[in-house]
Amino acid sequence: IAVPLMVRGLRESSRSDLRAEAARTLGEIGENSVDVLAALTQAAESDPEPQVRKAAADAVTKLKK
Repeated sequence: IAVPLMVRGLRESSRSDLRAEAARTLGEIGENSVDVLAALTQAAESDPEPQVRKAAADAVTKLKK
């Protein structure tokens, strides 16, 4: 139940600190699903905040190891 909530927070939160934390948490949880990777990749490429892009890119790297 935590993973879908984190994906939703990453995609929908208006707060960049929460989006960044959601990205970090998804990387730590380690669930390498299509939905998680898609949300993280999208955030890494197009989130307006650099801290969110970096957290998402770091999470993608962790999940692909």
